[in-house]
Parts: sequence; C-alpha cells; structure tokens
Amino acid sequence: MPAASPPRRPLSLVVFTEEEGGRFGVPCLGSRLMSGSLDADVARRLTDRDGVSLASAVAASGVDPAHLGEDADALAGVGCFVELHVEQGRLLGTGCPALPPVAVASSILAHGRWRFTVTGTGNHAGTTEVADRRDPMLPARRRGARRPARAGRPAGGAGHRRPAGAQPPAAPT
Repeated sequence: MPAASPPRRPLSLVVFTEEEGGRFGVPCLGSRLMSGSLDADVARRLTDRDGVSLASAVAASGVDPAHLGEDADALAGVGCFVELHVEQGRLLGTGCPALPPVAVASSILAHGRWRFTVTGTGNHAGTTEVADRRDPMLPARRRGARRPARAGRPAGGAGHRRPAGAQPPAAPT
C-alpha cells in the first residue's frame, strides 16, 4: 500500500443542520444560510410548531444567533462540494442485496413545501346527509394522500394538517 500523501487542496468538514426542514419548515436551512440564499434575519424569525424561534433554538444550543448567515470567506475557499449522506431508510443494515454498500448520485431532488387551504362547512355528522356535507377534511385527505414513486416522479405525502373550527359532534368524516 502506498504511503499516504497530503491532499492537494485543503479539506473541510461542514455539518449543516435542519436540511430536511422538519422543525422550521425550510428545507436545506443550514446550507441556504451559509450560502446567503436565505436571509439570516428571516431565518432567525422562523418558528417551529411550538412557537420557538430559530434564534431561540440556536441560542439554547450555545451558539450566538447573530452568527447565522452567509459566510463569504468560507464560500470563497470552496472548490468542490461533496455531500456524504447516510441512508436512513428501514432497509439500512438488513443486508438487502438490492442496496449497495456505497452509491454515488449525480444529482438530488429538491425538497418542496406547499400550503393548501381547503374550505368547507362543518355540519352535524348525525343529521346532515352525506350528499349535503361540504366537509373540508375529505378533499384535504385526498390532496395529501401518499402517492407512490414512479420513474421521474418522487413519492409524496402530507406532513401536517391543521383543521380549524371543527367542533364535536361536527366531526370530520
């Protein structure tokens, strides 16, 4: 085995947070902040479902939220970006022959987040005929139904639904 030689270019390791967008609803949050494609003031005001702001969460982890934002000096030194991603699917570690131990992707599919407002009228489930109901949860359920992946189209699903105004016994059907 040949002796190790130093790399021709410096190497850096960066760990971005919130790349899936699960807590603050913005996919690729860390990398967008570092690259400047997301304004730091806007990001600091983002809140999670419990009302905790990104600035508060960052401060609670011991980092000054004033340091969030574009890092032009770091970006100037980037010649190439390689993302190492650990698969987190249920087949990981099962010995599944369909999964190679290492794979290389030439591109990724960007995350998407959409908000839909579905309106309707809640009625008493016991006294309103089904044909007369205008329950907003039925089309909302159809809109967010998980769709299977096909060639050229990713799988999709709904993350959060927040019905407003539903009162028992005006329960969604």
